[in-house]
Amino acid sequence: MKKLKFIITTSAYQQIVKTLGSKIPEQGGILIGKDGVITDFVHDEFAETSSSTYSLNINFLNPIIKKFKEDDKELLGIIHSHPYGCRKLSRQDQEYFAGVLNKAKDVDYLFTPIVFSAKQEEFHFFPYVFYKDGKIEEVELEIVPNDYDEFINKDEKDQKTEKPDPNVVEERKQLLVAIHQNISANSSAENERLLISRLVIILLLIWNLIVLMLGLSAIVLTAIYFIITKNLITF
Repeated sequence: MKKLKFIITTSAYQQIVKTLGSKIPEQGGILIGKDGVITDFVHDEFAETSSSTYSLNINFLNPIIKKFKEDDKELLGIIHSHPYGCRKLSRQDQEYFAGVLNKAKDVDYLFTPIVFSAKQEEFHFFPYVFYKDGKIEEVELEIVPNDYDEFINKDEKDQKTEKPDPNVVEERKQLLVAIHQNISANSSAENERLLISRLVIILLLIWNLIVLMLGLSAIVLTAIYFIITKNLITF
């Protein structure tokens, strides 16, 4: 059996980076494509999520999947984000994907990648494949141009070995780097604003403490003054 690759078009990958890569974890969506190539990503905006779980909103996604079928495209996978550091599919993830595959008799596997959002640290992409027998495999990620038909698998179609246009590949790399830098910059700016807000709160607390201490000091000095004055009058 030929080893699988996670092949995705530039536009679909870019959409993942812009959505899941810039939002809090446990966001997700579906991966659509044909001939084993992911061409579209649909963000599941109305999913059931918590701080540690994600479940597809079937009522929202099913009509979209049916619409893609009219273009001979199908559901190839499910993607979602994890909190930074949790790079493996959780037990709940595995049970959920196993249930999906059990209902799909003609499907042997799903692409089930995990991503880390730049909202927390840096964006990372882990291209997993989940098989019907429960096997999980991390495969090679390959990002191709949107017009991938012009060169992908040409050695199989034409019995020739032809490499992609170096200019196209370089342009794609620059695009992805620009996307990554933009999200990282936004994340850094947000972290800086958060740090400034915390410093302001700390300074306000210190100021309130100083005012409180000055107020207490004034009360104590006033009391001492009255006591001394009373004693002098008594004398």
